[in-house]
Amino acid sequence: MTYHIGNIAEYQLNIWSHKRGGPDQITLYGTFGVAWLFFVPPGTAAIGSNSMSLSSNPPTFTCFFDDYTWPRVVDMLRNEKPLYFWFEDVSLRM
Repeated sequence: MTYHIGNIAEYQLNIWSHKRGGPDQITLYGTFGVAWLFFVPPGTAAIGSNSMSLSSNPPTFTCFFDDYTWPRVVDMLRNEKPLYFWFEDVSLRM
């Protein structure tokens, strides 16, 4: 089991219209690579599985959350420092 940990240097918020049909997204950039966090609305039939790609440069991580967690994550990114990204490669947990 390996833990991928790094400082979050910056982030980008992407809010989509529900007419578009896609989940809202936060992109994290840091010493760990790039992480895409997708916030899935209730009633979504199939929620993706967390994944990672260490062969890309930089390494990438994709994580899925219920959309009710969006405000808490945004608040944490805006108000807490320093912030770290942590991802475990066996259970694919963030």
